[in-house]
Amino acid sequence: MENTVEKDMVIRELQEKIHIIRGEFAQTDAIVKSMMDDDKTSDEIRERFNFQRCKLEGLRKQLGDLERKLVAERNR
Repeated sequence: MENTVEKDMVIRELQEKIHIIRGEFAQTDAIVKSMMDDDKTSDEIRERFNFQRCKLEGLRKQLGDLERKLVAERNR
């Protein structure tokens, strides 16, 4: 029974992390899309765009890792 409680806690923790990262991902994705629609081509905007795009890729990787851990934990 203790394993079940521990497993449920781990699953809940992973679900919370996934929820937070999905929110960050959506926010960063919206920033990137708004920057793509911007007609300005200054170096500062390009630099900010590249930073946000890198952040988005990092969040995508974190999300995938956490989702795999969640599936593994559920199947354990």
